Amino acid sequence: MSNIFEEIARLKNRLQQMEIEQVKQDVELIQTFRDFEEISRLEAELMGIDYSQLEQALSKIINFKRLREDEEKIKELEAKLAEMQNVVTAEKTAKAQIRDDDEVRRLEAELSQIGNQPTLNIAAREVYVIHLLFNPHVPSEWSEEGGGGWRQVGAGTQYIQMEKAKARFDALKQQWPDYPIKIMVKPNH
Repeated sequence: MSNIFEEIARLKNRLQQMEIEQVKQDVELIQTFRDFEEISRLEAELMGIDYSQLEQALSKIINFKRLREDEEKIKELEAKLAEMQNVVTAEKTAKAQIRDDDEVRRLEAELSQIGNQPTLNIAAREVYVIHLLFNPHVPSEWSEEGGGGWRQVGAGTQYIQMEKAKARFDALKQQWPDYPIKIMVKPNH
């Protein structure tokens, strides 16, 4: 018999829990219904709003006319800024063009000076070659080609003018002061 009493007590306890759960669900359902009613009321209220009245109410807070004027002013300033940027770009381009024109004039002047100099006499009697004499029996010759460097005899630069050979000799002597370097005069073949 004690089993029956235990079972009845367990069933009563379960029934109470179910009743409590039912009450909770009823409360939640009522709250959901109230929320739904509030949503419906707010929707109806929104449908009934006259937006011109809303704009009038907002215009008391916000000066729409001033906002439009400011927006127009901003657009004008942006246009002026773009125009100024175009002027700056054009000025930079013009300065670059002037530099290019100056370089062209300088090169033209150099070419005209070269043109005014007496033509090189291919049949010059002598040429000047810069020798490196570490081994006097097999010297190396300075060559301007390929960024400059020492080459075997016969592959060096032949200077027709002594001044140019001397200028290069001085530069090489400054670069390598201890090297045995000499300007040699060779007959031009």
